Amino acid sequence: GKHVLVEKPIDISLERAEKLIKACKDNNVKLSVISQHRYDKAVIWLKKGIDSGLFGNLILGRASVKWNRTKNYYESGFGWRRKEEISGGGVLILQAIHYVDLLLWLFGDVKSVYGKIDTRVHNMEVEDVGAGVIKFKSGAIAVLEGTTGVIKNLPNELEVHGEKASVILNDNGEKCWIKVCNMNNFGYYEKLKNKFIFKLGKISAQINDFINSIIENKEPFISGEDGKKALEVILGIYKSSKLNKEVKL
Repeated sequence: GKHVLVEKPIDISLERAEKLIKACKDNNVKLSVISQHRYDKAVIWLKKGIDSGLFGNLILGRASVKWNRTKNYYESGFGWRRKEEISGGGVLILQAIHYVDLLLWLFGDVKSVYGKIDTRVHNMEVEDVGAGVIKFKSGAIAVLEGTTGVIKNLPNELEVHGEKASVILNDNGEKCWIKVCNMNNFGYYEKLKNKFIFKLGKISAQINDFINSIIENKEPFISGEDGKKALEVILGIYKSSKLNKEVKL
């Protein structure tokens, strides 16, 4: 009888994710998965531009998550992040899944994935480097890059390229700015590229939305199904890397 707000990922298997979604539906409670970057003002601005047709048909996307995570990070909490059976995977499912969620929100449903993962820096069962090619049902393609093996955190990047416009967003974990904006119809944003700074969305914004969804008896902005879709992409990349072939979703 309790409403459920779960940290990403929704779970580490699609079967368990589906059971959670069904249990919440059967018991008439709300379910949402933490994906606070959908509340980033720059991402909302970008989404509005896409939905209003300013980009035309989307062609290409890219999400890059390149962080430094130490040995202590992976060994803390009884070392659960190092163990595939508990964590489900490494950098892609624990860190890059935030940006997979954004790609899905911006580009739509996925047709297939192809990817490679490896463990290059840390001594553990799960990957610390991975890359994937995501094919969307719309025909657009996106590239996903993730690692926790770089010597120092690099800014996350999110790229969206359409037939009429291109935008690259860059965030350092605190603020997000427009790195590139090639667009005819965004007025002063074009002049402010590399200068216009947006605050990143906070988990508190998602928690407030979740509370309101309970009070107003409506669906949360981010649903359990959204969490499941992001998980499916990550698990598809893992499967693709193991089988060395494209995996349809």
